[in-house]
Formats: sequence, C-alpha cells, structure tokens
Amino acid sequence: MPAPDLADQLSISEQSMRQQLRRLREAIESLNVTMGIPMDQDTFIQTRERAGYRLNPCCREIAVADILAVSPVAGTP
Repeated sequence: MPAPDLADQLSISEQSMRQQLRRLREAIESLNVTMGIPMDQDTFIQTRERAGYRLNPCCREIAVADILAVSPVAGTP
C-alpha cells in the first residue's frame, strides 16, 4: 500500500506513520539481540520501493515456546 494511502487509513500523518514504523523496527532489532533470532527491518513490514509498505507474506504467528530450545530434564534418557 502506498505510504500516503496507509497513513490515511490509519488516520495519522505520513511522517507519524514513518516514525512509528521506525520505532517498531528498532524494537524488533532489540529482540534480535535478546532472543538471538536473525531479523532485519523487513522481517514484519516490508518497504517496497515505489509501492509503499506491506506485511511480509512469509510471517507466521508463533508462540515464544515454539522458538525456545527444549532443554532435557536431568536423568531422562
């Protein structure tokens, strides 16, 4: 969706929308470090040159438990 159209849909200014997107990407970057999961700025919301933004079609909703390594219980074979 083109950036001006997306901002209109969200009822905010285009500058505000871009700032919120930047903040989201910064939050994702800190998760990358904390959880050790490689993520870049297009992991969730992709910037499409001359086309605007879109949700990354490869995204899937998962729980944190799905990505944490299962640790074996002591004494269990």
